[in-house]
Amino acid sequence: METIDLTTTPAAEIEQQRTRYQGPNSRWMQLHALRTLVAIVATGPVVAVGLI
Repeated sequence: METIDLTTTPAAEIEQQRTRYQGPNSRWMQLHALRTLVAIVATGPVVAVGLI
């Protein structure tokens, strides 16, 4: 991962980099969506056992 110096990098380039890493369909957002889905699925059995 590259490092960006926020004191010397233009705001437009910083925004472009942020969008590349955190924008729609970025790898990070895909990982986050998968992680959220796994957490939801894993919660199901816990709730089901609690209702018994």
